[in-house]
Amino acid sequence: MKTKRILLIAALIFWMGLIFYFSSQNAELSDETSGRAVGLFRKLFFPDWETLPQDEYLYQMHALTFFVRKLAHFTEYLILGILLSAVLMTFRKTWKFRFLTAVGAGILYALSDEFHQMFVAGRAMMFFDVLTDSAGVFFGTVLILGLSAAVMLSRREEQDPGAGGSA
Repeated sequence: MKTKRILLIAALIFWMGLIFYFSSQNAELSDETSGRAVGLFRKLFFPDWETLPQDEYLYQMHALTFFVRKLAHFTEYLILGILLSAVLMTFRKTWKFRFLTAVGAGILYALSDEFHQMFVAGRAMMFFDVLTDSAGVFFGTVLILGLSAAVMLSRREEQDPGAGGSA
């Protein structure tokens, strides 16, 4: 269990560092990174994008960029919620404690991350990003703790097949 805990903590620290790295990019680098993701998304799902009229193209590009950036925020923090929960599961604590600690720590990290961006050239603290990040942490935490609970119930039923209520 100790090796598993150490590996999970290392993965958590790595992931938090990666989020910090992306937040440390100035606006130009951040836009470039997002632009590559938007371009890939556009080619995969909207191959005839260039045929749109110019004003529609610009509107759709703005909307897609917004969507991809928020999806990136949500996904980063979904993974953070999973990792926080996985680390907390290596300790003998209640489910409520694990859930509240994972979600609380994730939200605090989201707040600190957005605060940090106030000091990065061309970046700003965005309350909507904190909400998006928080939603990601929440769903990541629910996902991993829910799956873990389902596995535990399944194992319990395998050990005591009569507990399922069959006559």
